[in-house]
Amino acid sequence: MSSSHVAVPLRELRFRLALSQAEVAQLAGVSVVTVNSAECGRSLPRPRVRRAIAEALNTPTERIEWRVQPRMPAAPVHE
Repeated sequence: MSSSHVAVPLRELRFRLALSQAEVAQLAGVSVVTVNSAECGRSLPRPRVRRAIAEALNTPTERIEWRVQPRMPAAPVHE
């Protein structure tokens, strides 16, 4: 696999294109919360949303690194 096929994190790609999350959201027709959640790894967007974001960034979907961060376990409650 050549370096031209290495996936790039969404945030890095957005920064390279000098776009805000709001601009990406507007271009993709999704909410800013959706873009932020995908960028921060809180959620993996549905395929349709991934395609819309990729199209907004003029980048193939597979060139974007879509990753979900593992959730931290809830802190125990002490009574």
